[in-house]
Amino acid sequence: MDKRVKTELSISLASLVNSHVHPFVVIDRDYRIVASNSAYERQYAPLSPVECHYCYKVSHGRDRPCHLEGEECPHQFVFANKSQNVCMHFHYGADHHMHQVQISAFPIHTADGQLLMGECIEEVSAPNKPRASDNRMVGESPAFLACLQQMNLAASSDAPVLLLGETGTGKELAAEYIHNRSSRSNHPLQIVDSTVLNETLFEAEVFGHVRGAYTGSIGEKLGLFELADGGSLFLDEVGDLPLTQQ
Repeated sequence: MDKRVKTELSISLASLVNSHVHPFVVIDRDYRIVASNSAYERQYAPLSPVECHYCYKVSHGRDRPCHLEGEECPHQFVFANKSQNVCMHFHYGADHHMHQVQISAFPIHTADGQLLMGECIEEVSAPNKPRASDNRMVGESPAFLACLQQMNLAASSDAPVLLLGETGTGKELAAEYIHNRSSRSNHPLQIVDSTVLNETLFEAEVFGHVRGAYTGSIGEKLGLFELADGGSLFLDEVGDLPLTQQ
């Protein structure tokens, strides 16, 4: 690249990144950081320059791109489709805390024909905000931290979550943790022990019933799906239910 053109590009990118209040970074096709603003540097690398380093190394502490770790990668989408992409990510800041962030990524076409990606990062959860289940989820082992990251990924999605584990391993705690870190945390979390319900009672509890629906029902009752509307429903020991009920 011509030295004058390269200088003009650097000035242009610097103007772009510094116009943003939130952490902002420009990344090339090879995942390398081309430019960043002071907010990004304070958040992820206050003591060292980030230019020419891999984005996934700086903000995730990983040795390979996000999509190879099972996380949605805006880089892949932007360079493949040349259009904007918005997704949720989990970043690790210089404070070594996990931060849930919203990534807004878009293509940048330079005057010399390069395609770059601009990425604005907005935090959606405070790293030290206390949650009821956080103080009961304690551990430092690699296996525990990997499980914690999976739960954080689950919390950012609206997909159903299957929790596997022997009795007493903390599946209910995990359900509370996921709920409390999800966008549904301001709504109720309903928990039902599936093992204590026979087929009739299970349907009545989960879906509700009207008066006289079965022997002993003396009034109307809302089902757990209705009670958990907007929130989360945890069916504990669902694997013990007959397949027809599952």
